[in-house]
Amino acid sequence: PVRVFKDDWNIAGCPVNGPAIQAAGQDVAVAWYSMPQDSPTVKVAFSIDSGATFSKPIRVDEGQPLGRVDLVLLSDDEVLVSWIEQVGDRALIKAVRVNRIGTIGHRFVLSESDASRKSGFPVLAKRDKQLIVAWTEVDSLTRVQSAILDLNQIH
Repeated sequence: PVRVFKDDWNIAGCPVNGPAIQAAGQDVAVAWYSMPQDSPTVKVAFSIDSGATFSKPIRVDEGQPLGRVDLVLLSDDEVLVSWIEQVGDRALIKAVRVNRIGTIGHRFVLSESDASRKSGFPVLAKRDKQLIVAWTEVDSLTRVQSAILDLNQIH
């Protein structure tokens, strides 16, 4: 195994927030949640050598992420990353395009969510030029919602 990045985050327990990884050929992208010095972050790093080495991490969140990351490869040098962000008393599923050289697109809201663990982990998938998003909606009922977005409309 290869360390993607040394966050120096130690957790006394079983972490709920695991990383997300996608690969195609020698191109690999990893997104993860971390909380070093009690400062939550969501980062993404890229590899062009099948994961032997990784780029310097790129922070993508807006300051109060809860984690629950996912990502999809859009091309050999670009991904779309999602995570849940706490904004006031709301939890929002956010996403952004990020490329290997560190250019971060416009962060946008996919849906409102619930901060509790029962809302689960949003999941991303790519089909042709479409982004498929699925998430758990929690209110009086618990149900899975989904949406299809045109990737050409996401910048």
